[in-house]
Amino acid sequence: RRLHLLGIIRWTLHLMLEATELFAGGADGALFASRDDDSALDVNPSRRTAAAAALKNGWFAKPMLVSRVASGSDPGNDMLLSCKTLLRRVLTFMLTPGDLEAIAGAAIYTVSITGGILPDSDQVNAKMQQVRDAGQEKLAPGAVARVYLLRLLEELVVDGVNEIVTDDAKGPDPEGQTEPSVEPHSGGGASSGSLSQKSRPGSRSSQQSARGESTQHPKHQEAQIFLSAFAGILTPVWFACILEGCREEASASAVLRLMILMIQNSRKFAMSFEEAGGFAPLVLSIPKFSTCPSIILSMLSHLLHAPILHLPCFATLDTKQLCDVFDAESDAAELIMEAQRSRRAHSDPSCGIFALLAECLGRNIQLASFDNEMGRKARKTNEAVLQLLSHRHAFSPPFQQFCRTPDFLEPLAQALCLVHDERLQKMQSVAFSERNGGEDSGEANNLRDSGRSGGEYSVTSGTNSKDSTDEDFVEWPSDDGKRGSGFVRRGSLKVALHSETPTERFVGKADEDEGSGIGMVQLLHLVLSHAVLQGPLAAPLVSALFRSFPIHASPDQVEAFHLVLIEHCRSVVEDTLQRGEPIAIANCIGMSSVLLDRLMAGFFTSEPVLEAVNIVMLTLNSLTSSGTYASRTLTNVDQNLLVADTAHIARLTCLTAIQRSRPMGAYDEGDDDLKLAVLSKIGEFMRQLLLVPSNLLGGQGTMRKQGGYPTPAPNSRFFPLWQSASLSRCCPPSVVCTYPDLTIVEEPDRAFVVSLMADIHSMLLDDRRDIREQAVVVVVSLLQRRRGIMSELLITDIPRGDHRMETVDLMNRGGFGALLVAHEATTIAENANSGNQSVPPKANLKYVSFFEWLERNQEQVAAVFHGIHVQASRMALTTDVGAATPEEAIENEQKVMLLKLTSQDSSDRTILGGLERAELAQRSHDATAESHSLWKRQGFDDLSSGAMQWKFLLRQLKGSCSIWEGGSTVFDESCLFAKSALIASLLQNRSETENAEQDMAAVSSNITVKRWKLDLTEGYERQRRRLLPNYEFHGLYNIDEKVDNVKYVDESGLHAIQDEDEAPENAGSVEDYVVRENSAIITPEMEVTADLLKKMNLEKMHEDEDEEDEIMDDDFTGEDTVVLHTQTVCVEDENIQPAKSDDKKDPKTGQVEIHSKETDVDKSIEGEEVDKSNVSASSYDLITGLLKAGDWPEKSYNISRCTGLEVRKALLLWCRNAIYVVDGFEQTDGEGLKGKIKRLKKATTSFQVNIRQHNSDHNDQPIIDKSSNKPKEKTSQDSTEEEITYQHRSQRIAFTDLYSVYRRRYQLQHNALEFYDVNRNGTLIAFSSHDEREEVLSKVLSSPLPSSIFSSSLGGSAINYKKFMNNLRAKITSQWTQGKMTNFDFIMHMNSFAGRTYNDLTQYPVFPWVLSDYDSEEIDLNDPKVYRDFSKPMGAQNDTRVAQFRDRYEALEQSYEMGEGPPPFHYGTHYSCAAYVLYYLMRLEPFSRLALSLQGGKFDVADRLFHNVGASWKSASSENLQDVRELIPEFFYLSDFVVNSNMFDFGTTQSGKTVHDVTLPAWAKGDPKRFIRIHRQALESDHVSKNLHRWLDLIFGYKQRGHEAVTSLNTFVHVTYEGQVDLDSIEDPIERNSIIAQIQNFGQTPSRLERRPF
Repeated sequence: RRLHLLGIIRWTLHLMLEATELFAGGADGALFASRDDDSALDVNPSRRTAAAAALKNGWFAKPMLVSRVASGSDPGNDMLLSCKTLLRRVLTFMLTPGDLEAIAGAAIYTVSITGGILPDSDQVNAKMQQVRDAGQEKLAPGAVARVYLLRLLEELVVDGVNEIVTDDAKGPDPEGQTEPSVEPHSGGGASSGSLSQKSRPGSRSSQQSARGESTQHPKHQEAQIFLSAFAGILTPVWFACILEGCREEASASAVLRLMILMIQNSRKFAMSFEEAGGFAPLVLSIPKFSTCPSIILSMLSHLLHAPILHLPCFATLDTKQLCDVFDAESDAAELIMEAQRSRRAHSDPSCGIFALLAECLGRNIQLASFDNEMGRKARKTNEAVLQLLSHRHAFSPPFQQFCRTPDFLEPLAQALCLVHDERLQKMQSVAFSERNGGEDSGEANNLRDSGRSGGEYSVTSGTNSKDSTDEDFVEWPSDDGKRGSGFVRRGSLKVALHSETPTERFVGKADEDEGSGIGMVQLLHLVLSHAVLQGPLAAPLVSALFRSFPIHASPDQVEAFHLVLIEHCRSVVEDTLQRGEPIAIANCIGMSSVLLDRLMAGFFTSEPVLEAVNIVMLTLNSLTSSGTYASRTLTNVDQNLLVADTAHIARLTCLTAIQRSRPMGAYDEGDDDLKLAVLSKIGEFMRQLLLVPSNLLGGQGTMRKQGGYPTPAPNSRFFPLWQSASLSRCCPPSVVCTYPDLTIVEEPDRAFVVSLMADIHSMLLDDRRDIREQAVVVVVSLLQRRRGIMSELLITDIPRGDHRMETVDLMNRGGFGALLVAHEATTIAENANSGNQSVPPKANLKYVSFFEWLERNQEQVAAVFHGIHVQASRMALTTDVGAATPEEAIENEQKVMLLKLTSQDSSDRTILGGLERAELAQRSHDATAESHSLWKRQGFDDLSSGAMQWKFLLRQLKGSCSIWEGGSTVFDESCLFAKSALIASLLQNRSETENAEQDMAAVSSNITVKRWKLDLTEGYERQRRRLLPNYEFHGLYNIDEKVDNVKYVDESGLHAIQDEDEAPENAGSVEDYVVRENSAIITPEMEVTADLLKKMNLEKMHEDEDEEDEIMDDDFTGEDTVVLHTQTVCVEDENIQPAKSDDKKDPKTGQVEIHSKETDVDKSIEGEEVDKSNVSASSYDLITGLLKAGDWPEKSYNISRCTGLEVRKALLLWCRNAIYVVDGFEQTDGEGLKGKIKRLKKATTSFQVNIRQHNSDHNDQPIIDKSSNKPKEKTSQDSTEEEITYQHRSQRIAFTDLYSVYRRRYQLQHNALEFYDVNRNGTLIAFSSHDEREEVLSKVLSSPLPSSIFSSSLGGSAINYKKFMNNLRAKITSQWTQGKMTNFDFIMHMNSFAGRTYNDLTQYPVFPWVLSDYDSEEIDLNDPKVYRDFSKPMGAQNDTRVAQFRDRYEALEQSYEMGEGPPPFHYGTHYSCAAYVLYYLMRLEPFSRLALSLQGGKFDVADRLFHNVGASWKSASSENLQDVRELIPEFFYLSDFVVNSNMFDFGTTQSGKTVHDVTLPAWAKGDPKRFIRIHRQALESDHVSKNLHRWLDLIFGYKQRGHEAVTSLNTFVHVTYEGQVDLDSIEDPIERNSIIAQIQNFGQTPSRLERRPF
């Protein structure tokens, strides 16, 4: 622990990194020395030199093979291993989050150590690929260090949890405590360093596993807390980031192993891992190591729920070994439970572990095609994995259940599609080459690509009729409607290949290695077979498989995948019909319904369409034929139930197949071969197709009447059969079936006959004779079995033009009835001649008479069949195809996938994840690099310091006087700045008497009030609305009042400048006044930097946050009270002296260096000598005339009266019935009434301004009063003006008029009070010490205060101020929550309780930004979207800034933990400071001159001024990293502050816009009053009332500081918080004043009022 406290962790880490870089240099040196072809190496000469030096000095370690290290061997670097062992020993006793963060950052830093790796080039890459393929790749030094660090992290996880769990189990050691042994990490397997079985969340006994139960260790929760600390540092982004940087499988396997360990053991990490996208971010980094056994084993560990610490490492994967290991370790009960807890609902299958494993298997299939070591390894790996999965599927119920989920089905299907794509490309390349060579290939394989996209036309032979020729031709499609153009539909039966099965065509033959695609197909077959044979509801699984093709798949890929699926569906159906249970047979019917669903959606080409017909006919025939296994197994009721569904699905399949065989477009001939095949099937199985069971569910219903198909009860034994037999009854809600269910079809046999006859008409007229004859066979079959229905259809009334109905009979008189007779006669003749082979059947002539009749009665036949078409369209047995072509259907499905993917924000998450990883990598690398550089620099400094100490000691030994030699004087720049600033401010005094006569003349000459200023008196709700005449304006801005006829116009009128050629007219005394320290020239964007805070070297006042919170109500009593003594006399609130020196701003620190002239110094010294005459020898003779008769001071105090930024030294006189605040006096040379009273002079300030006449043009130049630059002669009027305007102000506050008194802070010290009288006039005074403040407050509270808020509490004892304020605040809060107080009033109260006041611009009341919409023409305050997010500070309103501020905090936090910087913060600026207040109020006096004083006598650059409300919102909320300001109260009641009524010339922006009035939002319609009214309505809206408490929590509540503030992104510079700076530690008063000035520029955070949410 002592080593830890001494910083051994960081030291050792940096030693590892430095040694790794040296080893990398040595490896480079050995690499360069071993190569003769220097031309292949484009290496920097400096790198060569450094590498040669490292190698020469022995920094070389023999590299290990990557494959050996990946399988668990030690990398073999003794020095790095020793460092790792030391780290593990120390961290076992003491481990902090900072240590974890340092290790994590060092691991990322090793990615940048590329020594020992050749630079990228084609020759080098080819050579390295050969080395990798041969398995001879060597481990680079950077990867060695990374492996050690990753294994260290794994050991820390294991050791920490084991120590927690085994802590109670340890008994007292009689021989004393022994140090635990530390063994090196083996890279895998259960060792002494492994997580104990009792502590592992996934551990279980064999009995618990059998019951599915799990028990937690008593210290499970404590272990989870320990692991949560790791999860907070080793985030999913960190794992993805470091995996992206891994170039070899050794470190990648260590990263993945550690990640799986965290997922299996830390619930917090598992949940955050799912939220971060699961394994999807790893899809680009892991599959490139798909042949690494350790990586595959880690993925299998998570997939099969086997504790990774219980799995050994294998150099190669063997099927038997894998099966034995996972039979013993997989299906851990608690791992399964944890996986279910952490898995999100509706998660993306691409984020699962099997998706990543499938990517690796797919890559191995591609590698397996190469005949080299890598190919053989890939085949063996796939074979072992696929056989293991098949084995676990047979014995693991959890894995069987997983195989039914989309997380398994979609990745497997997509991997198969990639395998198909490779085979398809090979087939198409062969066909293309042969086609280009002019060879006429007879194999249909060469024609698979014909018509691929529906727009290609292929060479084929015409086979439309027996009379067609065999001539090959290519004919462009025409619009003439002729058939026989030679165009062959894509996927038609004409080009289908029947010599091989789809699996053999698109995947491979069964005798190939299982490591190829055939192994995945066998796994797919196993899943299908198990789903059908072992349980109900197999249809959704099959449907999911058909929908699981990739979003980027081509139509050929999808077709190949569907053909393979259909092939294995048929295989499973055939097997099930031979040995399956009733529920399995029902699943076969459900599988047929899936094929029907896909067929009606338009997916299938001719070959899969025909296969779908064959499968459903096979099922129907097996159920209806006697003697089959299915008919023997099923009971009559079960058989009738299933036959009804099967026949319905078969009828729909046949009808849809006939429709798919028709032409689907202008250039589509259809597929006559498919039509003929389907007609043959219909004719062959017509009896089964027309079966309608009459006894369903034991006679509960019949299909021959409406509503005859009953629905079994959910608890009956028929319900699983009924539900499994159709996809429409068991599909998930997200799947919409395309076919009508049997339950909604009335008279299904009649519906089938009508629909079939509607299609027969066109077939009877087909060009092909075989189709016409087969259509006749179907018609005859219908006449034989449903003659009644056929008679109804063929004998019908046809309307004529004369409104008459004509009966048309197609059954009799040589029509379809004669066709039946001819067919029977022909059949008898064929049977008679069947024994005589010499007599050929007259097939061509058997239906001649019927077709002749059909041609003669074509009009009547067409009319009758039109009626049949109408009847078919009205029936529920619709067979409309969803898409015209399979390509269209696939495209539509892929669009749905894309919409789903977009709705899940997967693309955004991918982009953001990449940005997060890049940002984390850069931040961690930079932080570690900076820390490492500092470590090296510190090491050199230590060496240098040691040498200097020896040298200094030797000097001391030379002689007695030599001890002073070698000393150096250190100058503190901040001290120099403070002194120069103080001197510069002292040089700017003005005399009271000079120019008095001229000023008086100006007053008397023009009495009309032309200028106004804000009255500082507070009114209702503490609002300051009233404007007063501003008589000081002309004298202040050096304007001749006689020519001041400026009226308010929409143009710039005044230009405030300061005459830099003249020195101040009146130079005052150094002792009289100084400008308040925080009036140093700053910009509103001034930001605190870590360097500036470090330079200030401030000490914290209160170390304990809880102790600081106890004094948040200013209850300073006891020995811990901090008393800060400062006596600073400042300028009157009506006058402020601008800086006149040459100002230079330091760009690094934001400080201003002020260089004063020697002449000014001399003048100030003379002023000091003159000022001595103002000191009176009498005690109170100077002030008695200012007191009311009867009042006599009992005691006096030196105070400072504060108004805004201006501070005036004054006296507080305590009288019996009142207190007085008298400006311009100071008591010296004594205490109480015995001291002497000294009168202090006041400074006068004037600015040179330009006046624009109200009737001048916009382009006219302002009129400049040239006489203003000349010295003015004194007159009697000027003297009167001086005496009247600048007399000593005396303010009396009677106890009977006192309304309230509050404790306040002043200059960061608790030494101020603020008084309010009944007229709401506020007075803020600061005492010289805290004790004096408490003395006066105690005396005030002990006096009779009849009009104050304390009157009800006055009694025999003194008031407890803290308790009273707490009760008052609780009462006000209660009134607000009950709706009895406005939001504005409540915020003002909270500001007051927290120490905010109008009288101190550095602690001005803070109000929130309420609205976020400043662009709309109209605004709806009932719309929540127009408001800002009150739960977040301004810095967190924009996600981009959030990331940057969080990064800043983390970087500062790390630096702070290393003792190298200030406490961390998110924002270098504050949301409220004096500069921001003046930024908003610069158009309104008296704030205009305060802004001028703050900016050195000139307004700031026009672009930085407040000129647009919307722009200010964007700057504070999103655009400016240095701007997080909030608003001020005036935004909600005062419209004058946005109007430039004084016509100041603020200049022109860079865009050419003149800054004048504030640009208001569009919805304000240019009316300031409307803007203020709407803004106030928004503040008082229901939405704000419901959410305002969130903002109060940030500013005044529990989120103001501490962990909640960090979480809420609400941490500011520590010096802005109450009690965080100990000014007593600064002995130099000038330096202390300078520090106070700088801190006040930063802003001050209000006192915290609540520790709980408002």
